[in-house]
Amino acid sequence: MILSKEIHSEETISIPRASTIMSKEKEPWLHTLKNPSTYYSDRYKNYLTIDEGFSRQVVDKIFKTTDETLDFMTNPNTEDECIKKGLVMGNVQSGKTANYLALINRAADVGYKLIILIAGVHNNLRMQTQARVNSGFIGFDTVEKQERGVSKYNNEFRPFSFTSTEYDFKRDIATSLNFNPKDSNVPVILVIKKNPHTLKNLLDWLETNNTKKSYSTYPLLVIDDEADNASINTKKNPDEVTTINRQIRQLLKMFKKRSYVGYTATPFANIFINPESKTDEHGDDLFPEDFIVSLESPDNYIGAEKIFNSNKNILRTITDNEICLDVKLKAEDTVDCLPESLYEAINVYLLTIGIRKIRKNKNIHASMLINVSFRVVIQEQVKELVNTYLQLIKQYIQYNHHKSI
Repeated sequence: MILSKEIHSEETISIPRASTIMSKEKEPWLHTLKNPSTYYSDRYKNYLTIDEGFSRQVVDKIFKTTDETLDFMTNPNTEDECIKKGLVMGNVQSGKTANYLALINRAADVGYKLIILIAGVHNNLRMQTQARVNSGFIGFDTVEKQERGVSKYNNEFRPFSFTSTEYDFKRDIATSLNFNPKDSNVPVILVIKKNPHTLKNLLDWLETNNTKKSYSTYPLLVIDDEADNASINTKKNPDEVTTINRQIRQLLKMFKKRSYVGYTATPFANIFINPESKTDEHGDDLFPEDFIVSLESPDNYIGAEKIFNSNKNILRTITDNEICLDVKLKAEDTVDCLPESLYEAINVYLLTIGIRKIRKNKNIHASMLINVSFRVVIQEQVKELVNTYLQLIKQYIQYNHHKSI
């Protein structure tokens, strides 16, 4: 296994340089730092190359892009009040998580003390992201009480986390942990769900006198994963603000030195935010006015263009759905069959999984999305029919696998 990872890390996989759009008011500052720490970055570089099997060339490009992004952000060592907001775009499953973990590690090296990672609207995504942060930045799992990931390369300074894979941010837990940042020189990180209740808990906790005294002078980095989802103010009235958008803006307003970086594969909603939108109560809206970074995928990335050829129409019209899954299904309708095209898609998916297992000889996450209706009751009926079909396939394999073809 070690030899396999070493060979993989030496493969000539490359990643093109990211494209950037920047504000004319950019003030580079990284070059002004004298002997900046590389403690967290070095650990993560080793983790990516040795544990995750990234080629050294790809890791170097990730950190080059990270430094360029960091140079657009607020200098955490400045004495002036400053806010910088930007957006990082990348293809689906093309390395955005590795990129923002690199940004977290580099930000910690140069002086960012409080890092809040807003990790999607669902519990399972937040837990998954927390696990990645545990391995790629903290180096410790507080639930299993054991070191992991980057800790094997150095565990002298361990970032402190108010969240774990078991629990999101909770005010009573944060208080009970009794962590005083003034008594520690390590950065603090929170991985929270993009949820009004969670954000309110966080804001209330930060507003308390003791917490405010401890953290208000901390340079703040907010990373908003899936920044196009729920973070956008969708109110038509310019004087009204949606809850999550308001809470993120209030969070940024509480700190003197802060940076907001959104990550998304679908940036359209973000770039159409009104750049002039601002209120005295909530501060600036989340328009990425300081920079937009477009990540390029590594040359071994397989997406729609590589599979279908960008010069061809990849849309396929399905015509056998009308009997079983009409596009205008109502909540009271009953779904009692699936179209043949869906059965075919499931079969192709299962064969693909079988091929991957044979080639890789290990379990690799794979998923298939079946999107038939926005109605939950319809989704549940389709789920039952799909599960029934999968059980039939399992039974057929179980009782017929020994027969010759």
